[in-house]
Amino acid sequence: DATFGWTRFGQNVKPPDLGTNFGSEVLGIPGTNGPDPRESGMPAFFFSDYSSLGGTEEWNPLFRNDQSYTFNSNASWMKGAHEIRFGFDFVHHLMNHWQPELGEGPRGAFTFDNGVTALNPEALGAAVGFQGGTPSFENGWNGLAGFLLGTPTHSGKSSQFIKMDSLENQYALYIRDHWRATPKLTLNLGLRWELYPNRRRSAGLGIESYDPTTNEALIGGRGSIPQDNGVGFSKKLFAPRFGFAYQLGNNTVIRSGYGITYHSHPWGAQALRGWYPLTIVAVFDGINGFQPVTTDPNYVAAGIPNQPLGPNVGIPPVCCPDISAGRVALPLYAETGYPEANKPLRRGYIQSWNFIIEQKLPGELVTSVGYVGSASVRGFAFLDINVSQTPGSGDAGRPLFAQFGRTAATRVWDGRTHSNYHSLQATLNRRFTGGLFLKGAYTYSRAIDEATYGDWTEYIWRAQSVRNRNRAPATHNIPHMFQLAYIYELGAGSTPLPLPGPR
Repeated sequence: DATFGWTRFGQNVKPPDLGTNFGSEVLGIPGTNGPDPRESGMPAFFFSDYSSLGGTEEWNPLFRNDQSYTFNSNASWMKGAHEIRFGFDFVHHLMNHWQPELGEGPRGAFTFDNGVTALNPEALGAAVGFQGGTPSFENGWNGLAGFLLGTPTHSGKSSQFIKMDSLENQYALYIRDHWRATPKLTLNLGLRWELYPNRRRSAGLGIESYDPTTNEALIGGRGSIPQDNGVGFSKKLFAPRFGFAYQLGNNTVIRSGYGITYHSHPWGAQALRGWYPLTIVAVFDGINGFQPVTTDPNYVAAGIPNQPLGPNVGIPPVCCPDISAGRVALPLYAETGYPEANKPLRRGYIQSWNFIIEQKLPGELVTSVGYVGSASVRGFAFLDINVSQTPGSGDAGRPLFAQFGRTAATRVWDGRTHSNYHSLQATLNRRFTGGLFLKGAYTYSRAIDEATYGDWTEYIWRAQSVRNRNRAPATHNIPHMFQLAYIYELGAGSTPLPLPGPR
């Protein structure tokens, strides 16, 4: 037998002001809207004490067209007490996104804190002196005054430079033997082999990675950088499965099993799609809380003069690095989240096991009691390798600050998190005449992990000295769970139709 499947996910999200360049043409602010119609709309304006204005949802617009193709082929062969089944699985993922959401979005954004237009208490105190503590002269009106004067404390914009697409294949072979070893013992023996080649992008591009020794983003498929970026993929992902059922007597059965499943998280995941240089993020900040954004050295270096301040200051144009050599210097302000260059990626796995005793009781009752557990090993997650390693050391404690002056988050993606689940599970079922079936179940369990698993999994405690604090009860940990359900078969037609009841 064989099956083929196709899934398509299309999503377009557009803000209501899309189509008009309110920033560059209506308000006359350079560097906001770009030549792409998808960059049109109103920039965002943020204030310390007042409601924001403009297009504050910086994650939109977005345009997505994702597709997945699946194919599997299976065959069965029976001989004696053996029922052998084997087959092949194939999955093809295609991702196609436009969404430069990192940074400040495609329309640009400005933040107006209170300090720029307020009196500087330190400078004033040096001149006249204060009795007691140093006062603050800031209030919400100062942020609004900065907006009217055109003196933001922060500004930025994001642009999509490289197409966010991803083509990825996944393969698997398996064999399973359902063996009736004795009249009382049935065995299930299986082995699965899985292969997850690195994904590639259009135009001959491969994956991206980060080199912490040079502070560079490496572009697979360009220059001397191979498509897999030295990250590679394992060809030894063998997953054994084993289970048995043993009948102790007419009313008692023991069941148990163990199996391994590899994490099938696709390379084309959202978390890996848009870091620099796929998305060009330009963000600027004043050198302190009392200076406007035009004092940022990166702002001045981009070609915008420090004076005059005013509505024509805008956002400096920062775009388009040369990727032909395969190596691009990572700007100090740009965050990243790639695998580490030339380091094999560790794809994790999940172990699952159970041991259950099933007993038939008087009164047509059937009960089961068992232990069910699982453990995830090396789940994919980010780790910021540029966090301060010494409490209280500030930027000086950041490993990449001493080398490159880098303070931005520098995430590395790899298999690193661990979790486990242990539970005692019990059921009690009763079938009545007339098509009624009652089912009750109770679970006492505990789930522990190091981070909530998802597309953007990341440690909360990131420094090496405190990373053990991430191990804690999981967000989905529910110690006690009770379920009661019923099924009632309607006697319509030759085959009764089961209807699930409320749970």
